[in-house]
Amino acid sequence: MKNRTVVISSERLNRKGFRVLTEGADLSQYKKNPILLWMHMRPWRGTEDEIMPIGKVNNVRKEDGKVMGELEFDTEDPFAKKVADKWDKGIYKMVSPGLTPIEFSEDSKHLMPGQKYATLTKWRLDEVSVSDIGANDDAMAIKNRETGKYVTLTDDTDLSFLPEIKTKEKQTMKNIALKLGLAEDANEKTILEAIGALNTKIETLQTSESEIRLKAITNAVETAIREKRITEKQKEHYVSLGDKVGLDMLNETLGGIEPAVKPTELIDKGAGSKGGGAVTKKEKWEDYTEAELEQLKSDDVETYKLLFNQHYGFEPNLK
Repeated sequence: MKNRTVVISSERLNRKGFRVLTEGADLSQYKKNPILLWMHMRPWRGTEDEIMPIGKVNNVRKEDGKVMGELEFDTEDPFAKKVADKWDKGIYKMVSPGLTPIEFSEDSKHLMPGQKYATLTKWRLDEVSVSDIGANDDAMAIKNRETGKYVTLTDDTDLSFLPEIKTKEKQTMKNIALKLGLAEDANEKTILEAIGALNTKIETLQTSESEIRLKAITNAVETAIREKRITEKQKEHYVSLGDKVGLDMLNETLGGIEPAVKPTELIDKGAGSKGGGAVTKKEKWEDYTEAELEQLKSDDVETYKLLFNQHYGFEPNLK
């Protein structure tokens, strides 16, 4: 008879990204009923097309870091005999354990390069199946602890129920997600979208802050012009200065410039003025007579415009 000794499980890293430690295997229950199935199929429906167990596994043991056993096929079952014949011909060469996870570990001593999920350190062997095409050299079916059902390690298997290894990179992503107000398990796309939205908000705030700052600087310069500290021609220069040194420094600079003319000063242009006399100091527009306003407009149009604006709320049209 052909050699039917098989490796049921080993500690190699499977292509789904996790390992199963042989040391933590509980074989006691399986040894009481060491059934051999076909492709993890059990007869649930009670129909004729269902496949009954095709044999058993003898001498189940731990050996050299592996779980080993010898297959014994039920050759009185036509289907089992077909499988046995193909096994003996070398057509089938792989078995797959059906197991229930008990305990996982993320300890670095159990991890291998490329490992994605935590190492299964304690588990129970439930059944062994002959497998035609396994997901890897040590094919297996593992019980989903959330649903209680077995899943095989095919390319499209959802293994989200397995604990992922919390690498430094994953922990960093988790911290970023929480800082952004997202769920700690937010994916990369969601995090990048949140960062993009935050950058847009920051840019908007920066633009708004810049506009407010420029408006405050411009208002300070225009006030200095009205107070005769600087001229209209100097406006652009002082706005540019304020943008460089800041509003506080600009106000300090402008405040140190003596006004050439103040609205409350005596305005006396001498004999060269139209009125030929002096306009006495006045506090408000309405304190001037019509003649005095005409003289003021002729002698000091800037003060005239200032008082006009203060009284009416807009600039006079002097054209």
